[in-house]
Amino acid sequence: MLVRCAACGYSSLVASDDSDSAVAGGDLDTRRVERLVRTVVDDKQMRCELQGVVRTPTGWRVTALVGQRHVVRFDVKAAGFAAMRADIERALAAT
Repeated sequence: MLVRCAACGYSSLVASDDSDSAVAGGDLDTRRVERLVRTVVDDKQMRCELQGVVRTPTGWRVTALVGQRHVVRFDVKAAGFAAMRADIERALAAT
């Protein structure tokens, strides 16, 4: 779920505690994380193919194929977009 501070306007993604399955599934947020991963891959011109993003209690689990055979899995904690982007960049650079 995207939460925006009314005072400063800063936005953060946070894991939803809502019992509604449509909200708890995080479909919209998951697509945003997928788009963020693809943006990092494009910006860094990496040979990487996103395989999937799955919601976890603390954020998301990302699975990517690097090169032709190397599968990478890493967690991205729910935070601001800049922090999430930095986590994605670090995880992909370590491959």
